[in-house]
Amino acid sequence: MKRISTVQETIWLTQNIYTRSSLYNVGGYAVINGPLQQAALVGAIEDVLSNTDVIDIGYVAFNDGRLSDNTSFSKYDIAAIDFSTDVDPDKSCIDWMTADMNVVCDVNKNLLKIRLLKAADNKYYWYTKVHHLIFDGYSMSLFFNNVAVLYTTSIKNEQPAMPQLYPYTDFINDEENYRASEEFAADRTFWLNRLRNIPPAKAFESFQKSANNGSLHSQRKETVISRELYNRIELFCKNNNCTAFHYFIATLFILNKSYNNPTPVIGLPVFNRRNKQFKHTIGTFVNMLPFAISVEDGAIFTDILSQVKNDLKDCYRHQRFPLFDILQELDGKDNIYNVSFSYQKNIYETKLGDSLASINYMTGGEQQDDLMFHLLEYTATEDLTLAIDYKEHLFTQDGISRLLNHFNTLLQTFLDNPLVPVDQLDYLSNAEKTQLLVDFNGAAGSYPRNKTLTTLFEEQVTKTPDAIALVFAGKEFSYQSLNNYANQLGAYLRNHYQIQPDDLIGIKLERSEWMIISLLGVLKSGGAYVPIDPEYPQERIDYMLTDSQCKVLIDEAELEKFKAEASRYSNGNIVSVNKASDLAYVIYTSGSTGQPKGCMLEHQGVINRIEWMWHQYDFTATDIILQKTTFTFDVSVWELFMPLCWGAKMVLCQREDTVSPDRILSLILKEGVSCLHFVPGMLNVFITSLFDGADIKDAL
Repeated sequence: MKRISTVQETIWLTQNIYTRSSLYNVGGYAVINGPLQQAALVGAIEDVLSNTDVIDIGYVAFNDGRLSDNTSFSKYDIAAIDFSTDVDPDKSCIDWMTADMNVVCDVNKNLLKIRLLKAADNKYYWYTKVHHLIFDGYSMSLFFNNVAVLYTTSIKNEQPAMPQLYPYTDFINDEENYRASEEFAADRTFWLNRLRNIPPAKAFESFQKSANNGSLHSQRKETVISRELYNRIELFCKNNNCTAFHYFIATLFILNKSYNNPTPVIGLPVFNRRNKQFKHTIGTFVNMLPFAISVEDGAIFTDILSQVKNDLKDCYRHQRFPLFDILQELDGKDNIYNVSFSYQKNIYETKLGDSLASINYMTGGEQQDDLMFHLLEYTATEDLTLAIDYKEHLFTQDGISRLLNHFNTLLQTFLDNPLVPVDQLDYLSNAEKTQLLVDFNGAAGSYPRNKTLTTLFEEQVTKTPDAIALVFAGKEFSYQSLNNYANQLGAYLRNHYQIQPDDLIGIKLERSEWMIISLLGVLKSGGAYVPIDPEYPQERIDYMLTDSQCKVLIDEAELEKFKAEASRYSNGNIVSVNKASDLAYVIYTSGSTGQPKGCMLEHQGVINRIEWMWHQYDFTATDIILQKTTFTFDVSVWELFMPLCWGAKMVLCQREDTVSPDRILSLILKEGVSCLHFVPGMLNVFITSLFDGADIKDAL
């Protein structure tokens, strides 16, 4: 068994799963403005690294045998590259570092790589890439600051004062003692009780553009948190007996709730250096603390802030318990969180000798979390950076930019409105409000605003009276023949039931040409149709008829009454009594959340929608549309009235066709169908059936 810490074991296991991934590349660069004595800097780097044991431990984790016997492994790889003669030396340096940071560490050769890149005589980039198994973010600053001290004393010929560094082995020993302690057992109980009953939920899932396909590729987006704003936040927190970290975590949970997501668990890196010695030890210490709070409707910011502070205080008492053990105890297949937030307050020396140095972190371009928030503070006086590393297949650049802007807006909003319920506070920019209220609601498209479905159908009859409008069970019906029948039925309904606009007429018929004629006849009479499936339970049918107060129900019995006297009525168009704002239909919901509810749609809304669809998908009169959706669902509306009113041909399925992929395929082939609608589940069944068949090539 390799003798490494639990944190290292987690990294080691994951790296062995993703062997060719740059997931655990960490590092960055210091921009050095001023003269640099390269030999002195390299000497300082080597002195610091020789004073730590973490590289030897990292070697043992990934390699067999002794380090002293492996001539192909270098404890560190240091070299210099001169880009000063390039056309754009700075760009060349940045491009080189960015490309190298995405190259997987070859753990069989070295775990730490350093390059001194020369951009000009007085400008250098000190680049460091290291495997996360041996360095965390704090170790990077500890390493840099110790090198800076040694380098400065060296070039000034002062007595070198080697900073005190302690072996990482001491942390491994300390952890082994902890695992055998009562404290470990108490921490285990705390976390199991806290996390076992939290329902699984992903943070910012509503913001994702697709399902997770397993890719680790990521991008970074950043925004500035001004020092002025941050100082105001710190003062606010001081007055409310909390910290800026609590403030940012509360904002994160509130923004997630504002995006209509349930309460998630997020990952919070904890320092895990519990004594002075560990604060002077290079190595990986950071443990991830799973944290969740519930943001209730109507809650105010100061209450949420207090909740974060108090809950975190409880969690910090048990922060030593490794996340690795938590996941094993919970026995879940996925990580417990998908979003993490880290506050990296690693203050760096700003000088190497007399030369100024500024620090920039870099990422390896891959990550496990969907989103990783980083609040970065490098000095005590300059602006901070809020960065988001995001999986590029889950989120768009524009979306992440909006998220950062919303986060920044809320940071300021809570300062000014701490006692206002957070669900009443605004995080949208003026441009977004204009887009939502004006742009998205602009009726830029034109459609026949003052016409009804009846008018459009009759116009189509005039244009192509002999064209085939409907095919059912091998029988064909022209536009003129459908119109003749519908006119007679409309006149019959007016005569017997005195139908007026917005009167409701139920239709309870099986799929046939008479269902289509009845729909048209109801609209011609001036009423609106209420579709009722004959196979509905009688209780549901009775409820719908009572609730809608239909003037008449067209079922088989009523249809026979009409047929018996149809010849008494003219087959010419009857005078329309409708306006575009009159009802066209009322379709009832499924009633899955209670009693079914009738949804009322007007002629103008239906026409607007179908007119858009006709042009959006480039339909023409040559299209043949399969009508397979039951007329009690709203999808049926365009399947019915687009062909009838815009001039295409409708092929009407029989009830038996709608549940049989083979029969649907046969109908498509027989009638030359060019368009049909599937819900995803039915489409999957249909495609699976095709691939199960012997004639898949012909079917496709």
